[in-house]
Amino acid sequence: GTASNASSENYGIRVSSSGSGATNYGVYASASGGSTNYAGFFEGNVHVTGNITANNITSPSDSRLKTNIGNIENPLHKIMSLNGVSYKWNAEEFPERYFDNRTHIGIIAQNIEEVQGLEDLVYTDENGYKSVSYDELIPILIEAVKALKSENEGLKSRIEALESLP
Repeated sequence: GTASNASSENYGIRVSSSGSGATNYGVYASASGGSTNYAGFFEGNVHVTGNITANNITSPSDSRLKTNIGNIENPLHKIMSLNGVSYKWNAEEFPERYFDNRTHIGIIAQNIEEVQGLEDLVYTDENGYKSVSYDELIPILIEAVKALKSENEGLKSRIEALESLP
């Protein structure tokens, strides 16, 4: 079904399940038999307030799907400009987000926006709240490790040269 032009929220389908002593599924779907099977297909943003458990999560990465491929410039500088933090969610002010009360570790989106070349790793929703594409930090970390490795090899060579002096 569809719903549109409601005053606050529109739901195409809204399902809930509750009970005790059993596993409850709000929605359970499966698909098989075809060459490509999707138990669910969503066009648009998906919001989850709980945990996501999956056997595998992939992102399209085929070079044929990409244009303007270039090297990551100054990866170590970018990483050194970021600050990892520990935090708790502001659950009292945002009860509709169903935040838990645990201590988390992450990055502040506004900090990432301040680093030249990382601005696109931050998504701002229609209410101005920011999210971070953590998976896009991985290539920067890879290149930063490679830069450190190269620097370390250079320092090792210099030390060996100095140690071989009479």
